[in-house]
Parts: sequence; C-alpha cells; structure tokens
Amino acid sequence: MNLNLHHFTLDCYNCDQTVLDDADALINMMASAATSADMHVVGKIAHHFEPQGVTAVLLLSESHIAIH
Repeated sequence: MNLNLHHFTLDCYNCDQTVLDDADALINMMASAATSADMHVVGKIAHHFEPQGVTAVLLLSESHIAIH
C-alpha cells in the first residue's frame, strides 16, 4: 500500500485580526483552500469565543483542516 501522507503545522504572524475573529470568513477561506486542492468538504463547525477568538474545523473526506 502506497500512502502519500502529509501533515502541516503553520504558525502565522502579523495576520489581520479582524479576519481571525470572523468565523464565517475563516470557514470560507478553509473551504476555498480545500476545493483548490481537490479535497471534498463533508462538514464544518466553528465557535466564536468572547471577547475574541475562533476555533474552526473543516471535515474533509481526505482528512481535516483546523484553525485555533
């Protein structure tokens, strides 16, 4: 069996804080990235924290994308 597995962890700096606090924008960007990579979205969930912060997960048939 030939498995082509990749795991990426990104630490991003100087990001737009408005976008990072917008659950819908994050889900849309992750979905766009998944579609561009020929992956298939099967579910999505996001939670907005008060006063700020978002955790979002995009479930893919191939794996998942998450941001915290």
